[in-house]
Amino acid sequence: MKTLMELYNKHREIILYLIVGGLTTLVNAIVHFSLSMGAGLGAGLSNAIANAVAITFAFFPNKLLVFGSKDAGKVGVLREFTLFASSRVAFLFTSAGIMLVFVDFLGFNEIVLFIITQVFVIVANYVVSKWLIFKKAKKK
Repeated sequence: MKTLMELYNKHREIILYLIVGGLTTLVNAIVHFSLSMGAGLGAGLSNAIANAVAITFAFFPNKLLVFGSKDAGKVGVLREFTLFASSRVAFLFTSAGIMLVFVDFLGFNEIVLFIITQVFVIVANYVVSKWLIFKKAKKK
């Protein structure tokens, strides 16, 4: 048990990031399928709304639990949220573009490319969140 706690403490941020990511994926799926199958909206609109809800959901646990951002006030939170949502949307379009080029045009294996793009998106979002969006205040 002590070894597990040491491992958790050493990699706390990454572990929490992956847990929040899993919960975000669950929120995305629930909203998407509730809208597409439950409410009868089209898949594209359901996906867009689900992504917006998931990004909004993911912001708060990432800010508070994963990266421990203390940036307070309306301007600070709005700045972080804008950067967070923008980066998520940018990587969403990047992964879609990669899939379009490599799978649809060049004929690469869809499953392999999907896994590669998802790993890229997870790592890229983590790096951007850690070093740009929720960066720690520099000590003087």
